Amino acid sequence: HGAHPIEHGIDLAGLAGRLGVDAPRLRAALAEEPVLVVERDTVRLRAHGTGVADDPTARRFLDALDAAPFAPPSPAELDVAPEVVRALLRDGTIVSLDGIYFAAAALDEARARVGRAVLERGALKLSDVRDLLGSSRKYVVPIASRLDADGVTRRRGDERIAGPKAVDYSSGG
Repeated sequence: HGAHPIEHGIDLAGLAGRLGVDAPRLRAALAEEPVLVVERDTVRLRAHGTGVADDPTARRFLDALDAAPFAPPSPAELDVAPEVVRALLRDGTIVSLDGIYFAAAALDEARARVGRAVLERGALKLSDVRDLLGSSRKYVVPIASRLDADGVTRRRGDERIAGPKAVDYSSGG
């Protein structure tokens, strides 16, 4: 961060290659790391801010998203200006799924939980995903659709099965 203060962090795959491990194992190893965080396939220091995320309004919005990761409040509910939302989207700190804004870290957590569960159980119904995330259908449907698109899961009828990018996050190594 010192050499590139504007950069969000280092690419997870690049760092994994330098360390001689695969990216899923590195992601799993960093899941409980107190100093580092993985967001959108980027590793950064938790304390490293990115310009817009240090804005008080943006920080308030991000704190609210962190407090309710799988049932996030809307920007309108928190009086967050559209330009702040656009900057956070551009920065990669948040993602929009069907017009609902989630912290990128929440999507990473959903990938981990659902990826682990679908491998353990073989298949998940949408209600299972809802229970895993402690959320409601309103928020789970766009998350499940993104996980399908990302290859973590594949939809088969009313169930989700493991996709080609499902990773057993519980193996730890």
